[in-house]
Amino acid sequence: MKSLRSLWAIPLALLLAGCASSGGSGGTTFSRDLGRQLVPTFEEARLKTWNKHNWALVRDEVDFQTVYWESDWRAFDPEGPAVTGPDEARGRIVVRGRRVGGELDGGSLYRMTFVGEYEVRGGAMDSWTPMSPPNDAERVFNQVLGDLELEIRTGVRR
Repeated sequence: MKSLRSLWAIPLALLLAGCASSGGSGGTTFSRDLGRQLVPTFEEARLKTWNKHNWALVRDEVDFQTVYWESDWRAFDPEGPAVTGPDEARGRIVVRGRRVGGELDGGSLYRMTFVGEYEVRGGAMDSWTPMSPPNDAERVFNQVLGDLELEIRTGVRR
């Protein structure tokens, strides 16, 4: 009888662990895994997408182990109480990659992550403070992310 109870405990523990570790947009950033990508294909997709949505690249670092692309900050309309809420809001996009292996043709595969960062200032906050992105900012990040994923899928080195 004890072994029968322990058989039920295993799937339950796995289910609870999966729920606890699932991502989502909670926290102070909008983060999505983009899977394993080749840098030339991904960089072409990023360039087209960021140009289409007018995101300016301010930091570009690609080396053997890591990839890091950072956009300039873009102003957003702040959300919050009119009197005590923030006066300013801004967001930016960061793409990070970590080398995970190589291809037969000598190219390297990187695990890529898309991150939308959002900060506010004003009201009770004198300095920029990270905050969970509101719906407007998430909508912008999702739009860029969707176009980027489409370019990656259709942009197999032409």
